[in-house]
Amino acid sequence: MGLSSIMLSVMNALVKYLEGFSAFQLIFIRSLITLIFISLYLKHKNINLIGNERKLMLIRGVFGTISLFLFFYSLKFLNLGIATVIRYLSPVFAAVLAIFWLRQKVAVKQWLYFAMAFLGVALIEFYHAQISILGTLIAILSALSLSVVFVSISKIGNRDHPLVIINYFMLVGTVSCGIACLFQWVSPSFTELLIILCLVIVGLLGQIFMTMAFQGASPKKVAPFKYLEVLFTLLLGVTFFSEEYGVIAILGVFLVLTGIILNTLYLNKKNRLQRSTN
Repeated sequence: MGLSSIMLSVMNALVKYLEGFSAFQLIFIRSLITLIFISLYLKHKNINLIGNERKLMLIRGVFGTISLFLFFYSLKFLNLGIATVIRYLSPVFAAVLAIFWLRQKVAVKQWLYFAMAFLGVALIEFYHAQISILGTLIAILSALSLSVVFVSISKIGNRDHPLVIINYFMLVGTVSCGIACLFQWVSPSFTELLIILCLVIVGLLGQIFMTMAFQGASPKKVAPFKYLEVLFTLLLGVTFFSEEYGVIAILGVFLVLTGIILNTLYLNKKNRLQRSTN
């Protein structure tokens, strides 16, 4: 999940750089190219493109596309760091959703750790006196949609190949955003096209690493690591987009990372105890 966070944070920065393009167009190009390459690879390996858990993979594709579009669109109103911080409230939503969908329990300690991370997000969010309410709402909706993605992948488990799951996501993005692009298209320059191709590559790697992580573990164990993307993206925002964060914002980042580490240590200890008693 750490590698996924790095790749996706780079993708976020590239999207921010390409503000002159619509979210529909960026998702369409990314989805189409990825769909072609993955389909050819799966065909070459004689892997069934349709898969087994078709309904769950379609749900993952629909909510993944919605989440990605809303996040890309929120960057029109918010700076890179703030948009990412808000979106990655999704691990909290995923843990709650897993209670009802996967019948998984979340300990009281974990709720405290999530609350710590949420407080950190709030400090970063409200550090900026002037912030777009519309952009904030869009990013929150993106986080809610992303939580459905996390849990649906965990529900699929190892019954489908990670690339088949991603291919459903790319198919939904290609069709839905392709239709939207019929009404809004900007021709990229050669340099912009190269940047878009880089976006496609890091986005694909991020999706592969994330899918493999959620297939191999429960959402409450893996999802908190998504907060690492907050740190990486904040650093990219400061470095390349001259975004500024004061002491309060830095304290918020510290609380987020502390919440993640404490939750991870708790889960590791719990797993060791379970193995020792079996």
